[in-house]
Amino acid sequence: MKIISFCLYGKNPIYNKGAIINCKYAKEYYPEFTVWMYISHPDDIDKNTYNKLNEMDNVKIINMNDIDKSIGASLWRYIPAFNEKDVEIFITRDLDSLLNNKRNLWCINDWINSDCDFQIVRDIPVCSKTHIMGGIWGVKGNLLYKYKDLFNKLLNYCKIDGSYKNNIMSEKAFKSIFSSNKRGNILDQYFLKLFIYPRVISKSIIYFSEDAFKRYPNTRNLREIDTDKCKEYKIIPKDIVDKYIGDRQYKEIRTMISI
Repeated sequence: MKIISFCLYGKNPIYNKGAIINCKYAKEYYPEFTVWMYISHPDDIDKNTYNKLNEMDNVKIINMNDIDKSIGASLWRYIPAFNEKDVEIFITRDLDSLLNNKRNLWCINDWINSDCDFQIVRDIPVCSKTHIMGGIWGVKGNLLYKYKDLFNKLLNYCKIDGSYKNNIMSEKAFKSIFSSNKRGNILDQYFLKLFIYPRVISKSIIYFSEDAFKRYPNTRNLREIDTDKCKEYKIIPKDIVDKYIGDRQYKEIRTMISI
């Protein structure tokens, strides 16, 4: 089973339109993949979006029945990677960027053909210091299945009251997540940094662009650390002229299709 996973909540037209566009691109560029679209609730997203997604034969809609959108909503898209034992390839992306991005296509195909189990992309200059971007990574096989219980506990008890910290994470890790981000709206990225990165770096391929590092020279240290631990490095070819992978492509999405 090959999966591209997204999460959609709220009626923001950028994400609702992005959901439709990316599902269309998925069918065109990734015909062997099924899109798993995690939604908060049919009543919470745009009605027309829900209807169009429901008509697509390459889309599986998963209703989380969470109209209030808990702080763990950004984690929904990771559910298959941790809970499905027969996943062959899992990819997750953001809805405000486009799947047909040339750099994205190159990185995914290159990674699939490599012997590395985990994909990390640090193509966006502002995020070149981030361990794993929340919406630009992938995994092969059931590498993450062994951490199913850890992930599900965090997902099921995403409340800022500390009730789950002793069962899932240390006091230091818990404070690290919520002291800098009281609403937990980037909980996904903290989770990837604290719990997944140390467990997958030795099996990873890291894609980066030279200009990303040039803008943030202090990331050289991180790069050197990764060189010692990761299986392979790749510089995204300079002849691939396109948006950075994961760039918010609001203008393009606004002008593409009418929903």
